[in-house]
Amino acid sequence: GMRTETTDSVPERPTKNTQAYELYLRAVERLTRLNRWDTLTAIEMLQAATRLDPRFAEAWARLAEGCVMMAGTFDPSPRWIRLADQACQRALRIDANNAEAHCAKGRLLWTPAKHFQNRPALRALGSALRLNPGSHAARVWQCLVFLHVGLLEKALEGLQTTLAAQPNDGFTLTFLGQTLQFQGVGDEAAEYFSRALALDPSSLWATLFYPGVELNRGKQDAAEMRIRLAEQLFPGDPLVTSYQALLWALRGEQRKAEQVVRKTFRGAKSMLHTHHAVHNVAAVYALTGKPARAVAMLEKASGTGLPNYPLFRDDPHLRPLHSYAPFYKLLSKLRHEWESYRQEFARR
Repeated sequence: GMRTETTDSVPERPTKNTQAYELYLRAVERLTRLNRWDTLTAIEMLQAATRLDPRFAEAWARLAEGCVMMAGTFDPSPRWIRLADQACQRALRIDANNAEAHCAKGRLLWTPAKHFQNRPALRALGSALRLNPGSHAARVWQCLVFLHVGLLEKALEGLQTTLAAQPNDGFTLTFLGQTLQFQGVGDEAAEYFSRALALDPSSLWATLFYPGVELNRGKQDAAEMRIRLAEQLFPGDPLVTSYQALLWALRGEQRKAEQVVRKTFRGAKSMLHTHHAVHNVAAVYALTGKPARAVAMLEKASGTGLPNYPLFRDDPHLRPLHSYAPFYKLLSKLRHEWESYRQEFARR
């Protein structure tokens, strides 16, 4: 029989095509799982949905997000960025006020392929949140960029809000941990990482960032265990190699640190953005008496999505650089950039 729906009780569906809508809903659920196969399946479902209804803006927007996820984490092939670009433009052409499309645009701009355009990315994510203040993805990604450009208080505040709304979001837990780590609050950072791993023991982000928390709070044995676990799950990942080098440097094993540090970018492609590994390599050079190399690495990290003035200023492993003039020159340049981010994005 015919189902009659009263218009006031049912929010307008983003498509009239029932099959496309069904595919879309299943894809959105898959995208929350943050692993390669679910992401690929979601992408296929969304492609099918957009074939069934080519004017389904929301499906195009989510397709772009799925492709950004593939490109950034699971498969560095340039094809995903191309697909993300097309899907994002398509969504915005159909509906210029689609919050999810602005969110996808922000995430796309903040990728290695697009050279980490911090400011335009933050503007796009800000638009997404103005259009839909409840957008979980836009809030989390905005905080992620805040965290990288050194707006740590802003990131902390936003991520705490997100966590209150979704207490079991591993992504939020991990990046809360990282924000606190960058602020030097190691014990609390470790707590958030443990919570993220309790939810998902093979979590990419929590597994790969946890060793850094332990190294920062001086727990070398715990760090060694975390490095081993990360190495088992992500063998040869440059971030893991950079932690191994940093651990040797902190133990005063200069020759071993130097051997390992040279291997960092030789092997596998990182599962993550390389700026964190580059930052670790800078720390290794700082600790092994190579200040010029250390500063060159910090410049590289700054230009690839980590222009993090407070992080570099307060990083305990970079202390040996505190009497080195080029380090101060870089810090003052970064401070200037940081002030301008605060001016535009952190005003009350």
